Amino acid sequence: MLHILNILFLAGIFLSVPCLSFECLAEDKTGITLAKAQICEEVKQSECLFPNKIISSSKGKIYCYSVFDSVNNPSIVYHRWYHRDELVVTHTLKIKPSYYVATSSMQIREKDKGPWRVEIVNEDGTIYAVLRFSIVD
Repeated sequence: MLHILNILFLAGIFLSVPCLSFECLAEDKTGITLAKAQICEEVKQSECLFPNKIISSSKGKIYCYSVFDSVNNPSIVYHRWYHRDELVVTHTLKIKPSYYVATSSMQIREKDKGPWRVEIVNEDGTIYAVLRFSIVD
């Protein structure tokens, strides 16, 4: 019986976590939905290439790539880049019905090694997703 309760408890924890993978799904009160969010080593022709959670410092540059659905009106989203829980930069990005991909980038420096996260946020402060990754040697 205790074993079954432990399984149910753990299942409840995992079911309540909004994003367990690189591809996160969220919707805000306007109906805009985040369909995909990834940290990428490269972006070409509005596509994420080489998604990764561990990025070599030799890459020189990394990208936060996000794709939205149900964009009926022009809107603003933010990519907030944090290094060791300190806000480093906020990118303000416009999405609209004809262009619903929002991409930001960051140059990698030697001092940037360690844990990072990017919060993808709307104008009201609703967090669509949090992407975690590390920069290593």
